Amino acid sequence: MAERVYVALDLETTGLDAKRDAIIEIGAVRFQGKRILDRFVTLVNPHRAIPLRIQQITNIRNSDVVAAPTIDAVLPELLAFVRADVAALIAHNAAFDLGFLDAAGISFQRPVLDTFELSTILLPGLGSYSLGELCRTLTIPLTDAHRALDDATATSQLFMTLQERAQQIAPTILDLIVKSAQQSDWSPTLLFADALAQAEQMPTGVMESEISDRNHSRPGDKATAQALLCAGQDNQNQSDAISPAIGATANPGVAPTPPSPLPAEENPITTTIAPQHVDDFFAANGPLAHHLGKTFEVRRGQIDMAQQVLRAFNEGDHMLLEAGTGIGKSMAYLVPAALWSVANGRRVVIATNTITLQEQLLTKDIPQLQQTLAAADFPIPLVTLLKGRRHYLCLRRFHAWRKSHRLAPAELTFLAKVLIWLPTTTDGEMEEIFLTTASERAYWEQVCSHPTTCTPELCDKVGGDYGVFSTVGNNWRQGARIPET
Repeated sequence: MAERVYVALDLETTGLDAKRDAIIEIGAVRFQGKRILDRFVTLVNPHRAIPLRIQQITNIRNSDVVAAPTIDAVLPELLAFVRADVAALIAHNAAFDLGFLDAAGISFQRPVLDTFELSTILLPGLGSYSLGELCRTLTIPLTDAHRALDDATATSQLFMTLQERAQQIAPTILDLIVKSAQQSDWSPTLLFADALAQAEQMPTGVMESEISDRNHSRPGDKATAQALLCAGQDNQNQSDAISPAIGATANPGVAPTPPSPLPAEENPITTTIAPQHVDDFFAANGPLAHHLGKTFEVRRGQIDMAQQVLRAFNEGDHMLLEAGTGIGKSMAYLVPAALWSVANGRRVVIATNTITLQEQLLTKDIPQLQQTLAAADFPIPLVTLLKGRRHYLCLRRFHAWRKSHRLAPAELTFLAKVLIWLPTTTDGEMEEIFLTTASERAYWEQVCSHPTTCTPELCDKVGGDYGVFSTVGNNWRQGARIPET
């Protein structure tokens, strides 16, 4: 298959408003595959002063553009640069560049692929999708950011990387994306159709090996890719076989291997934990002191609270405690909860009032407790995070939504994000996908787990064992001793 020719484009402007501001620099790169074919760059006289802030960002001064051609003079050269063989324009945050070009009277009559949009689809889980952050993450050179040619060059290289990522997607998923977009003018179809065509040219055995090897480092991908390939034999059911990864938890500090599942009905007879174990844990020469070193201090209030919590566990009692700032409340309830849970093989649920405390427990306190227990040769409890139902995908609702109507371009972007993310997720949490608009968040509400419409009878068998993600993966939670909620 012949490689398409593209032009990556970037503008520098006097501001953000295409109706009031003007272009001061245009940079473009024509490329095919990984080969740069030609470059175009010119300053543009905006017929107005460049704001100081823009001068500081771009290093383009008023004196630099005084003798530069006007936008009307530049237009013929730019249009000639985007020749007839160019399949599409590439830009990062393309709406910005297109807005200024449209205001200047420039129309290329080509599809436009936005590397920001494509990155949010193909690279789930990143903290930022700015051009600079993407270049840093993917080790793409960007020596002079906010200069048009340098940004256009980086955008072309980012697109090349995204092409490679698209080629790593299981053909079953590519096929579903392309078929869903058949009657739409959704620009990314071009990228996914090319990736699918390349996959279809590969022998089946080679294709399966390539996908497995490329995804070997990500938990669950190898098994998922193989399942997707097998599912492709049945066009009627192949999309419903798409399911999430099964493997390690995504939460930092959590034990990577779950213990044996607990029995469905837990033993009502409990093992009592001696109060001395709590005293020893918080002692000046105890496990916590050894782990924390100089930052540790014995706090009588913390020990008293831990003993009260332990008594409630031992006696199966209810307890309401109020503790002041600085006591060390988190460890005061985590330590007895962990000791009692592991000794009894019973689950403990910890509910927090704020997301901030939830994150503190998950990223700081619980990993610290697990490390302390490991250093002291104590059994390590498994931890899983359980959020409200709407945070988790329901595969039954997702498949029903995508089949219910012809999807608009914005819906196709959401569809692609979910399909490409599915084989990589262990928890199915909304927060793992970068939902950029209110519309995308509204789409999520149509596919997330719902308290009235999601039941085991309806959802459990859809897409494998993870029909309802609000259970946070049954195989994990069955063995989890201290779920976080």
